[in-house]
Parts: sequence; structure tokens; C-alpha cells
Amino acid sequence: MLRRWRKRGAMRSGDGYADDNVVHTGGIGKDGTASPKDPTRPGVFLYVMEMPEATLIDVWENVPRAP
Repeated sequence: MLRRWRKRGAMRSGDGYADDNVVHTGGIGKDGTASPKDPTRPGVFLYVMEMPEATLIDVWENVPRAP
């Protein structure tokens, strides 16, 4: 999956990967949201946080509808 996202322009950003079209705000999981700057373009955001009691994974992907 990361290989596919890298082809779309996702770059390493801290503990995650993101491209320039998806903006993530808030915390990880239910405490956060993400939205595309341009809904007509694909976009991705992936964040992984390892903690002693759990591993949190937050994935957002914008897939535009075909015209």
C-alpha cells in the first residue's frame, strides 16, 4: 500500500506519510479528521503510533469519483 501511495506523491511526514492534498487536524483515530484541499484530486494520509498498550493507525484516502 505504501508503494502505491508513494506513486501518488505521499512523502514521509513525522511518524506518517502524507501528500500535499490531504490536511489532517486533531488527534489520531476518533479525535482527528482529514479532508482534501482539492476533492477532484486523489490524496492520502497515513499515521502509525506505537505505544506499550496499543498501536494506533490512522488512514485517510480521498478517491475522486469518475466524471
